[in-house]
This record gives sequence, C-alpha cells and structure tokens, in this order.
Amino acid sequence: MTQTHRILSQLKFWWKAQSEYAVHAPFAFDFYTKVICAKRKFPQELNAIERLRKNFLRESAKAIRKQIPSHRHAFLLYRIVEYIQPKHILEVGKPEGIALMFMASANKQENITDIHERSQIPEIVIQNYRALLFLIHHVVWKVQTISPNEAKQNLPLGVVYFSNMYFGEDLYQFFLRCLLFIDENSVFIFSNIHSSKPMENAWNEIIRNENISLSLDIFSFGIVFFKKNITKQHFILKY
Repeated sequence: MTQTHRILSQLKFWWKAQSEYAVHAPFAFDFYTKVICAKRKFPQELNAIERLRKNFLRESAKAIRKQIPSHRHAFLLYRIVEYIQPKHILEVGKPEGIALMFMASANKQENITDIHERSQIPEIVIQNYRALLFLIHHVVWKVQTISPNEAKQNLPLGVVYFSNMYFGEDLYQFFLRCLLFIDENSVFIFSNIHSSKPMENAWNEIIRNENISLSLDIFSFGIVFFKKNITKQHFILKY
C-alpha cells in the first residue's frame, strides 16, 4: 500500500463511514453492535496466543511482520467466529498461524483449512502451532483448483478469511471458487481491501455478486454474508 493511496483511501472512507444509527437491517445491526463494536475484555484464554503474536512481531523480518494481524484485528476475527460458530473455517492467502489460532480458539469444534501459494503448510505456521501445542486438523487445498472431492469433508464453509492478499485479480478468482462451497450462513472476511486500486476494484466487484445479500466495509476488513430473503445492502461503517 503506497502512503498516498492509504491516505486518500482513509479520507474517502471516513467521509462516507456511518455509525450504528444508519444500520436499520436487524441482522446487520446485531452483528455490527455485538461483534464489530463490542466492548469486551480480552479473554484470558487468548493470552498465550497474544504473547506469541508479540514475540513473532519482534523476531520476524519486516515482510513477515506485515502479514501478522494487529491485536485489535486478531481479536475481531475471534469475535466473528465466536458469533457465527461455524463448523469449518478456511483461510485463503499467506497464513502465518496467528489469525488461525485466534479464530480456532473461538470454536474448538471446527476444522481449519488452509489454501496458499505453496503445496504444503508453511513451516513458520507449524512452528507457531507447536509453540502452543495447538492441534488443528488441516486439509491443504491446491491453489489452482478447489474440487468438490477435495472439499466434500469441509462443507459448508462457515467462515472464509482471505488474508494477506494484495492482488485484486487473485482475490476475485479465489472468491469465485469459494462460492461453490457455501450456504446462507457462510461469512467471508477480506483483509487489505483498500491496499491498492486493484484490490478496491476487486472488492467492489465482489459486493456486486448476486449471491451476496449483505456487505460491510470497515476499512480494515470487508465482510460479506449470503443470507436469503433479505434485501441486498451495503454499509460503510466506522470501526
């Protein structure tokens, strides 16, 4: 993200962003007030993962540090999974392990699935899991295709987190593939939607998709829902 683009994007966002008083859809209001804006004490059960996150920030190279979620963003991912209670979670992108651990801690019954640019789970992710004796079921999907045979044990995808993606074309293609494995309770979370003009274009194309009934832009993340029987709506909200 260039500094100029970041400043312009933030200015545009804050000019348009609204509070909960602009959200009249009941589900959207509940999600925004009870999850995104929830004022909650940080759970003690997450302290070990938070210490690992901080250590990772101190010890990693600059390029890796950019991929690590902030305390605030990691806690929001936790709250989203806690609220949705999905059976399966998929992280698409370049997982560093921290976001996955926060999400998995919110619901230990789910399966965690990674899809990323290599054919195996990155060693740094494995090291992070081992550091906390964090046992997660992994199924690694190929980047080139997500076939029904590979996905059948991980359906429907409850929460899909598109992490550390910086190329709009890639983001949109992964989004289309993941649409094959959703139901009306699925939730997609996109990071870096304002990191570049191509990413913003991809985000705008995504929220126009006919399968999406509700979309929220909170700048740090874009969040979409597939609820049936509700009017299609898009909100730009303060966070």
